[in-house]
Amino acid sequence: KKKISLFKDIYILYSLLMSDKTSIVTILHGEKEFIPLIIENYKNFNDEDIELVIVDDGKENLTGEFSEIKNCLYLHLSDTEIKEFLQKIEDGYKQPNKSMLYYEKKKNTLPKGFKRDYGCGMSSNEMIFHMNADCIYNKKSIERKLNFMKRTGAECIYCDTTLCYDIYNKELYKTESPMKLYESTLFHTREFWKRKGFQWSDTEYEGKYFHYNNGVDRKMDNYYDTIQLLSIHNI
Repeated sequence: KKKISLFKDIYILYSLLMSDKTSIVTILHGEKEFIPLIIENYKNFNDEDIELVIVDDGKENLTGEFSEIKNCLYLHLSDTEIKEFLQKIEDGYKQPNKSMLYYEKKKNTLPKGFKRDYGCGMSSNEMIFHMNADCIYNKKSIERKLNFMKRTGAECIYCDTTLCYDIYNKELYKTESPMKLYESTLFHTREFWKRKGFQWSDTEYEGKYFHYNNGVDRKMDNYYDTIQLLSIHNI
């Protein structure tokens, strides 16, 4: 029975890794200035098996900005929904110090961990890629990540290094994450996400706690596929 169960698990993992259908999850807080970049990245991937899921808790509903984009699901969370979710997060936060949510409550925004988890739950494909709104992606980055996963048998991959471009000083340089992972490079299977998910109360570095001790994860060194644009909007 143990052998049958092992073969079954291996078959399920193999089937997932052979599926090229990918959902792209992008989180926003009403940053309209990044919308052209999101759309350009998505179009550059140019794949019928890709869908785009956007979770936005900004003040303005930006549905019209994405209405003509194929396979795109734009989810705008209203003020009422944000307040209700923040209360659920605070009630479920086990540690006595809840001050970490103070900033989010003042700005009426949700933690990044919650929005990523919400986006994964609303996606429909077996592979999930976290595309940050303020990054430029190589058009073959998803293809490369899929090939790397199939080659290594990993369920979750990420990069700890990426490129940054200072738009004011016109400078491109390499940078390493203090948490050894950039969420803008995170790519994983749906089953990997289902086991633990993102912690709803994580306001930053949510990727570290998501992938740690949750299955087969691998670091990938193709940092050159992602360039974060540094500007007044995100610095």
